[in-house]
Amino acid sequence: KTKPTVTVMKTLLLSALALFAGVSSYAQTTDKKEIISVWSEGHRIAILQPDSITFGSKIEVPEAVDLGLSVKWASFNLGAVTPEASGDFYAWAEIAPKSYYDWSTYYHGVRDFLIKYNATDKLTQIEPSDDAATRIFGEGWQIPTEEQFKELLTKCTWTTVTINDIPGFEVKGENGNSIFIPYTGTLYYGSVLFPTSLGSYWTSTLDTEYNDQGEYFKVRDLTLSSEPRIGTADRCWGRPIRAVYTK
Repeated sequence: KTKPTVTVMKTLLLSALALFAGVSSYAQTTDKKEIISVWSEGHRIAILQPDSITFGSKIEVPEAVDLGLSVKWASFNLGAVTPEASGDFYAWAEIAPKSYYDWSTYYHGVRDFLIKYNATDKLTQIEPSDDAATRIFGEGWQIPTEEQFKELLTKCTWTTVTINDIPGFEVKGENGNSIFIPYTGTLYYGSVLFPTSLGSYWTSTLDTEYNDQGEYFKVRDLTLSSEPRIGTADRCWGRPIRAVYTK
């Protein structure tokens, strides 16, 4: 196992804004409700009645585990610090977690009017500027492609295990190294569904037929008769990210 030497310091505004660097904020009172407004790259994000604001926190960079594949895999999910934690949830090609997921909160438009990754720009892979793993962990890290997830599935041994009461899969490479992929569930609207029986991870690949869909990797309790596979789903829903290291 190897761990790249990367030190990343980010300014965290409500942990949900952990990805934005170099932002400014101001507070204002409207109808006696506190509002924090954050500006990043010309866009305003407003948070109503924040619980707290934390500045200058250190981002934990995972170990880059060599499984004998074309890329190395992170030892834990984005936003987590241990292998069994689900970490943060993200919509496809968004760089910050949030509390509510549907088309009304999606950064890149709505189903019938997508402003990026659409039929006009013909982009089919998440660009580095929209890649949460790159933005948080730094250069060399990225959200896995569909092909990289397929490689993980077909060239490693998958075994159901439980770590600290969290079920998931031990994924072991032919070289004997392994990572743990926990069940995390999927975030629809404001609720996590199937948190103890489903792992649902975004790839960086857009669906080839419908550009309102992103491809995701699905792992499920094998007693439910569902093998690990690649699926597609609305880009606006929240899923965790397990990053890969390409250097």
